[in-house]
Amino acid sequence: MAMVTIIADASFCPASRAGGWAAWIKADGRDSAMVSGSFTKIPPASSGEAEFFAVANALFKAVKDGFIGRRDKVMIQSDCVAVLEAMLWGLDCLESRHPNACGLTRPRTRPGLVAGAGERALTTIGAIAAPLDLELFVRHVRGHTSGGGRQWVNRACDRAARRAMEIARKNRAPLTDSAALPSAEARPTGERARDRRRARRKARNLVDISATELEKATG
Repeated sequence: MAMVTIIADASFCPASRAGGWAAWIKADGRDSAMVSGSFTKIPPASSGEAEFFAVANALFKAVKDGFIGRRDKVMIQSDCVAVLEAMLWGLDCLESRHPNACGLTRPRTRPGLVAGAGERALTTIGAIAAPLDLELFVRHVRGHTSGGGRQWVNRACDRAARRAMEIARKNRAPLTDSAALPSAEARPTGERARDRRRARRKARNLVDISATELEKATG
């Protein structure tokens, strides 16, 4: 059993809904790695969703790249308290509190972030952790704070996530106001069918992880 540390962060542009994520991964006996990317399957609706997507993608990437094995201990650190508390609520994980961080509270009721895409992110994290029998821990890291160690890593993740977001924003077509679209009744039958297929694909890809990739990573 190894200890693996993941520090994840996201960057989100509310105007374009473009988002990027980045993570630093370190496993016992291995050099650390920085990974990043943009949310290409469907844009997050909020900064909280972007942060949740970042954790899910980072965990998946750590498994896919061989940093995490069966029964490893995985420490997930984020500057988003809402994400960490949602994980405490919905997953079998524990808080590992750091003296220079906010303390977390395990919610008694369903957190607001665990809805829509947030729920998919939580489910994805659980689907990765359960087959590998991972022992999950969560820890808050203060964002945008000076200092070395994990503060330095958080700032590096923030910069990488922002670069990924800016790339996504540059390449993204402007969002169309749904009120400006013709009604379904006014569209040809074939176009309505394509819309339904697109909606189903988006529902399956709320997080940038396909079911096939997930099975390969955890099988």
